[in-house]
Amino acid sequence: MAHDGTCCKNKDSELVVMQNLAHFDQLTGLPNRTALEYYLEESLETESVDHTLTFLYLDLDGFKSVNDSLGHQTGDVLLQKVAQRLNALSQEKGITVRLGGDEFLIVLRSVGSNPREEARVYAEDIIQSLNKPFVIEYERIQIGCSIGGAEYPTNSNNPSEIIRMADEALYESKRAGKNRMTFYSDLKSNG
Repeated sequence: MAHDGTCCKNKDSELVVMQNLAHFDQLTGLPNRTALEYYLEESLETESVDHTLTFLYLDLDGFKSVNDSLGHQTGDVLLQKVAQRLNALSQEKGITVRLGGDEFLIVLRSVGSNPREEARVYAEDIIQSLNKPFVIEYERIQIGCSIGGAEYPTNSNNPSEIIRMADEALYESKRAGKNRMTFYSDLKSNG
């Protein structure tokens, strides 16, 4: 075997590939939970008084019936197409993560004067984009999405708590008729 250093280079590139695989969802190519943790560690380190992280928890409306009626392969392609649309909308200051199944989490980083309004507009853009029909294997597929939002540090300074709050707000969106956005802060003022 030649000792020209190629074995070490190959090992290094294999390590990079392994690290990339560890940070990305294999089906959609979106960052995964591991990547989210790294992103949050970095974002919370550089936190400043005027910076807000808005967590948007997103769940597809009608995905289960697509999976049941057209099969898991079509469901997988649909998830890939959803990821492409989310990527097309994604902002430079944030991360879009596939949590698993048909659940996604978007963390928006805002330094503007009205982060909630920024997040609401962004959520509306997502809902509009995902409401447009998808065509898979010549089938026209229509789904929607429900979104729940929570803000760091406004609602909590603990990321796992904020994700739980955004999830709770998501379920309020589903209860209220789906295909809409609800902020966690709005839940407390209503009940």
